[in-house]
Amino acid sequence: MLSIFGGSKATKPQVPEKDVTAADLEKPLPPPKGPAKRPGTSGTELNLRTHRVEAATAFQRAQRAEQEYRARRQATLARSDINTAKSSFSEAGKHLKAGCFASIGAIRLMPAVFREKKATFREKREKERKEKEEKAKIEKERREALEKKLKEEREEEEKKKKEEGEAAEASGGNGEGEEAPTSAVA
Repeated sequence: MLSIFGGSKATKPQVPEKDVTAADLEKPLPPPKGPAKRPGTSGTELNLRTHRVEAATAFQRAQRAEQEYRARRQATLARSDINTAKSSFSEAGKHLKAGCFASIGAIRLMPAVFREKKATFREKREKERKEKEEKAKIEKERREALEKKLKEEREEEEKKKKEEGEAAEASGGNGEGEEAPTSAVA
């Protein structure tokens, strides 16, 4: 047979038809030989599908690569943070241990601190008492000196009055210690 495109097409050999009986109609059909063929697609559609599949797989690869990059970067940051945290916690642990030992020592020696404060307070009180006594002693000495001076002045005054009174009696005075007039005006 000739095709319209000018090529010859080989045809399948014709198989003579059999007489179909009722028994043949009840039998199931034999399974098909070979895979079922789908109808052909055009080259453009096939290319578009191929490009779409390739683009989708490339996009998935790119996403996967980006996720792996992020994961590596975050893992690097996490490892550095973990190392920093470890060193900080180990240092904190050392400081906590030292602080606990120091606190225990301080608590154990607290009575000595109280004794020291008590002794300091006692020394301060003693110093204040001595200063007060010293001030009182100086004040007492000054008062005694002032009283002695006043006493001497009074004694001198009394002595002068006594001498004046004796002198007035000797001159014939009125006895009150006043001087008698020496000249009379007539």
